[in-house]
Amino acid sequence: MAIDTATFEATLDSKIDAATTSNSPTEFLLLAKAVEATNAAVSSNSLAVSNNLSDLNNAGTARTNLGLGTMAVATASDYLTTVLANSTYLTQSAAAGYATQADIDASVSALVDSAPATLDTLNELAAALGDDANFSTTVTNSIATKLPLAGGTLTGDLSLTSSDSNRAINITSTSGIASIEIGGTTSAFIDIKVPDTEDFDTRYGNNSLNCTGDYVFQRAGGTKLAINATGAAVTGDLSVSGSVSGSYTNLHPEVTTATPASAAGGAGNVDMTKPMHHWTLAGSFNISPTNIAAGRTAMLVLDRTASNYNPSWASAVKWPNATEPTWADYRYWIVSFTCLDGTSVLASASGYTV
Repeated sequence: MAIDTATFEATLDSKIDAATTSNSPTEFLLLAKAVEATNAAVSSNSLAVSNNLSDLNNAGTARTNLGLGTMAVATASDYLTTVLANSTYLTQSAAAGYATQADIDASVSALVDSAPATLDTLNELAAALGDDANFSTTVTNSIATKLPLAGGTLTGDLSLTSSDSNRAINITSTSGIASIEIGGTTSAFIDIKVPDTEDFDTRYGNNSLNCTGDYVFQRAGGTKLAINATGAAVTGDLSVSGSVSGSYTNLHPEVTTATPASAAGGAGNVDMTKPMHHWTLAGSFNISPTNIAAGRTAMLVLDRTASNYNPSWASAVKWPNATEPTWADYRYWIVSFTCLDGTSVLASASGYTV
C-alpha cells in the first residue's frame, strides 16, 4: 500500500499543532501512539521512523523523529500546572482548617458531657428553666424577697408551723447569750394559747403577767407556787430577805380549826408545820403533836366550852416544872409549842375567862 507522505505529514502536523494549541498532552499522546502503530506498516515506504515514538519524555525529540521540526510541545507537568492555576478545587493545605465528622462528634460529646438524659438538649434545659428568657432576673427578684440566713428585718407577720412536739422555735447563741426582744410604741406582749383558737391562756406584756386560769410554777415536775383567783399557795420554805408589810388580814398565818371527837380517850393531832390551830372541844381526849422537828413552833387556842371538857397530852409534851395546868380553872386556853428536837415539844399555857 502506497502512502501519500505529503498528505500524511500535513495531517499529522495539523494534529500536533491542534494539540499544542489546546495544551492537551493526552491528545498528543494518542496521536503519537497512532504513529507508533503505523511504524511497521510504513517501514518499506519513503516515511522513515528511526526512533520509538513511545518515549515522550522529550516532546521535541519526538517531533524531530517525525520530521516535524522543533516546535515546542506542552508536557504533562505543564498541563497539570495550568489546570491547578485556573481551578477552584479544594487543596489539602486549604482543607486543614475544616472540621471532620470526628471533630463534630467530639465537640458534641464534650458539650453534653455527663448531663442526665433529661437535660442533655437545649429544649430540655429551656423547659427546666420554665421557658423563661429572663430566668436570671426572675430568680434574682425572688431571692430579694427572702430573709438572709445572716439575719434581717421582716416587714410582715411571721407564722410558724412545726410537727415537732417539743418545740417550734429553737434559739441558740454562739456567744453564750440568747435573747428575744419584743417592742411596740403602745403595747407589746406574748400570747400563749391552748388550744390555738382561744384569745390567750397566758399573756405577758406591759409589765404584767395575765392568765385566764390558775398559775402553776413547777420545779422538777413538782408544784412550788400555785396562784388562783383567791390567793397563792407555796409548797416548801419561803425565804424573805426584806420586810413584809401589809394589813393583818393579808398577813395572818394559816389557822387550822377543828372540833375533836367527843368520845373520851379520842386523839387529836397538832401539826407542827402549821402555825395556828383553833379547837373547840366536843369531848375529853388526848392531844399529840405531829411532824416534830427542832425549831418548829405552833399555837393552839383551846375552847373547853361550857361543858368543861379536859384534854390530856402525849408524853412528848413537856410542861414547866413537869406540871400540867389545871384545865378546869379556865374555859379558854392559849397553848404554845416549841420543838426542842425531833422528839420533845416544850409547852406552856395561859388561861382566860371571858
